[in-house]
Amino acid sequence: MKEQTHALKIFSGLAVRAAFDDGLLQHFSESHAPVTVEWNPTTVIEAKIARGESADLIIATTSAIEKLVQKSLVRNDSRTRLIDAYLGVAVAAGASKPKIGTISEFLAALRQARSVAWSIGGQSGIYLEKILASHGMLDEIKARASTIPEGFTAEKIVTGQADLAIQQVSELMVVKGVDIVGPFPDELQTRTPFEIAIFEGAAEPDLAQAFIDFLGGTEAKASFVRNGVELAAA
Repeated sequence: MKEQTHALKIFSGLAVRAAFDDGLLQHFSESHAPVTVEWNPTTVIEAKIARGESADLIIATTSAIEKLVQKSLVRNDSRTRLIDAYLGVAVAAGASKPKIGTISEFLAALRQARSVAWSIGGQSGIYLEKILASHGMLDEIKARASTIPEGFTAEKIVTGQADLAIQQVSELMVVKGVDIVGPFPDELQTRTPFEIAIFEGAAEPDLAQAFIDFLGGTEAKASFVRNGVELAAA
């Protein structure tokens, strides 16, 4: 019997959603305590915290965690590097996969798509718009894009609104009914480090630390790799 009865509350970016849904949350809940996760892009999490909202744990980009440490909102001594997320492209399950191995192939695929989906509030969407702008393509592609404020871009493929979806590979993998084309070309690829940390004044600090320790175990590491992210370098 678990002595702990309180739920662990987490604010988390979407990059680890696939791994968490792949049994990790269930396992921890069964062995320790219930877990509630509020899933949002890092930018949205930052806005929530700025409004005074809090939790026990946060999983967000390293840059966001650093800012929260500087504001004394999360404990610096609890910071743990979790994973590195990388960008990719998805199409409908069974659809023809465009070539995206080079910059020219990648840009051509975007031009040839009826509509491309990306998240305006996500790191992936912000980065994609920079790429498009640098190649003079932003207005052209955005004019027929299927953008979302936050969430999972591949859902626009499932509904038939887009041919291609851009996001972190692990986020694309959350959505059923799509196939991963592959990662961005090496020259355009960027990896985003994510950390986990405990909030100052967390209601369940011991349980929060137990969760961090759990994510450092063999089961969690295998799930992360299986679900589209890279393990943080030792």
